[in-house]
Formats: sequence, structure tokens, C-alpha cells
Amino acid sequence: MLIDFIGFIVAIILLIKSANITIKSIANLAKLINVSEFVIATIFMGVATSLPEFFIGINSAIKNIPQLSLGNVVGASLLDLTLVIGIPVFIAKKISVESKYVAQNAKYMIFIIFLPIILLLDKTISRIDGLILLVAFSFYIHHLLKQKRVNKIVKKDIPKKIAISIFIFITGVLILILSSYFVVKHANLIAIELGMPKTLIGLIMVSIGTILPELTFGIKSALSNHPGMTVGNLVGSVVANLLLIVGVTSIISPITPEIKPLILGMIFLIIASIAFYECLKDGKITIKKGLILSAIYFIFL
Repeated sequence: MLIDFIGFIVAIILLIKSANITIKSIANLAKLINVSEFVIATIFMGVATSLPEFFIGINSAIKNIPQLSLGNVVGASLLDLTLVIGIPVFIAKKISVESKYVAQNAKYMIFIIFLPIILLLDKTISRIDGLILLVAFSFYIHHLLKQKRVNKIVKKDIPKKIAISIFIFITGVLILILSSYFVVKHANLIAIELGMPKTLIGLIMVSIGTILPELTFGIKSALSNHPGMTVGNLVGSVVANLLLIVGVTSIISPITPEIKPLILGMIFLIIASIAFYECLKDGKITIKKGLILSAIYFIFL
């Protein structure tokens, strides 16, 4: 089992490194083609920082253990709304956002969280359920693209830089695919050795490893002149986790999870999302609020 733990840790490190490479390339490409900062945070960065969960979902489904992916996305989403926002707040002392608009999107996120729960009432997320989740994700992206947000980034129409960003992006994705395969492989072996439910392994072990890209971006943006991008990234990441990733995974292989640990994770995810929304109402996330959000995750553990 020691070899499996070492293999798991090495694979997670490669996953994080490749995710960082991919995130940077997407951000650079977004700037080059003149995309707004808000779109970068909610769509580009939100989806990009969910790439580890996405490829773990695909590999889990291929290996016929999709419940590992479901546990991973629930655990990662819970971390996003608690520690991943709490730590940047501790470092930056305060994160200020445009309260009305951001709080509105956080409210949409709460309703989105309930959709997979409703689809799980029959204890399985089927291929048809997966299609429903993907349609919901498409509507969410369409809703975001319709909204006018933030000043546009200055366009840098340099074909060579665009080509380099695309090449780096493809390289990062290839490493993501390979490293996620080994994350799933070793996590599954560890779960078997310990006699633990695969959903629980996904909720804790894998999710902690895969949220590090969001945490890195959150700290950097909180310390920069654009702290609100931290919130946009997390909302986008949670939506991508629960709609895009669960949708794609269940289409490849229908998900029938261990119910007890999943119910616990979903209950805390709902609590965290409501608390997250309440913290955004006045447009400021203070250290006190960061402590409350972080405490939710530690109580969950």
C-alpha cells in the first residue's frame, strides 16, 4: 500500500503542475482574443481549474468507478466554498466584490447544487440525467455570455503568441490525462486496501489534491488588483464540477454512489453554498466570514 500512496502523491503533484500550466495558457489565450476579466474568472478560469476533476471523472468512468468522481466533485466544491475562499481572505485581509451581481450568481449556484440531488432521488445518475446536467450547463454559460461585465482587456493580436498558448494548452491537457489516470488507479487501490467506500475517498483524498489550482489562483487574484476574480472563479468551478463533470462522467458510465457519505457531503455543500451567498450580500468577505466558511469544512471532516 505504501507504493500506492507514493504513486498517488506523485500523480497528484503532476496533476497540479499540469493544471497550472493549462490554466496559464487559457488565461493568456483569453487576453489575446480580448475576453473580459469576468468571463475569464467565471468561464475560462472556473472551467480550467476544474480540469483535474474533469479528467479524473473521465478516467473514473472508463474504469467503471464513476462514484469516485462524484465524491471528488462534491468534496472539491465544498472545499471551493470554504477553505479555498477562506485562505485567500486570511492572506488579503478582505475581499471586496460587486455585491449585487456576484451575490445573484451565488444564488443561481445554490439552485444548481440542488439539480444533481434531485436527479439522485432514484439513487442513480443515468445517461439521460447526464444530458440534463449538460443542457443546464449550456444554459448557464449562455446566461453569463449575455451579461455585460467589467472593462475588456486590451487586445494583443499576435498570432505567434496565440499559437504558443494553444501549444502549451494541449501539452498541459495531455499531462492532465496521464496523471489523472494514475490518480484514479492508486486511489482505487488505496480504497480497496483500507476497505473504505470509493465515494469517501473521492470526497476527501482526491478532492483536496484537485482544488489546489483554484487555491493558487484565488490567493494570486486576492493579492492583486482584481480580488473579485477569486469569487468568480469559485462559482464557475462549482458549476462546472456539478453540471459539466458529473454530466460527462454519467454519460460515459451511469453513477450509483454509496449514499451515506454522499448525503453527508451534499448536506454540507448546501450549508456552505448558503453561507457563501450570505457572506457576499454586503460585497465584502472579511476575515471573520472567512473563518466561518473554513469552519464548515473542518466540521464536515
